[in-house]
Amino acid sequence: MPSAITDLDLRKPRHVVVTSETSNARVVASELASITATGARSDKIPSESSTTSSRVPQSLERELQKLFAEARYEVFEDGMGSNFSRQLEAMIRAHGNLALLELNALLRVPTTSPTVAAECLRIIGRLKDKQTHAFRRWILADLLNAKSVLVRDAAIIGLSSLDDPSVLSSVRLALEKEQSAELRFDLDQLREQLENPERGYALSFAENP
Repeated sequence: MPSAITDLDLRKPRHVVVTSETSNARVVASELASITATGARSDKIPSESSTTSSRVPQSLERELQKLFAEARYEVFEDGMGSNFSRQLEAMIRAHGNLALLELNALLRVPTTSPTVAAECLRIIGRLKDKQTHAFRRWILADLLNAKSVLVRDAAIIGLSSLDDPSVLSSVRLALEKEQSAELRFDLDQLREQLENPERGYALSFAENP
């Protein structure tokens, strides 16, 4: 059976809901980990045939689902840490792409609070972790096309923090389609930031620890 997420190009982000119960979910985490480790092109996810099986432990699924549910009652303030942010960052550092695999699914569940989803995107953007860089970048670039304005805004903020020029094509496409004047301004600022690394804005993937 062909994979639904083969040859994913960052220039054309797709909304792909993957959970730990699908075969495609096992593809994403292991292949992105392989891409990061080998230095291969990181804007593509290779075919399923080259992948070894990988599965999110049920305990991790439940822990992240509980974290998202409890965070609905938190108040998030710009520049301030929260119980949600501290726990989420610790789980990503501990479980790497497997945690991001489950997060990718949770971010796309219709019942997930947009406020919680937005905070999650800001966290994964500012996290400095080379091993999960490729997956975090893909999630942020893809969610530039989210239905929620709040989520799209957080994806822009996350990409600004991530500071990776390889998402420029995704940013330009999003800028063409964005209906919100405020978000178009923010996307244009992000585009300028990524187009001008000589100004000291952007770090290359290799330099992002």
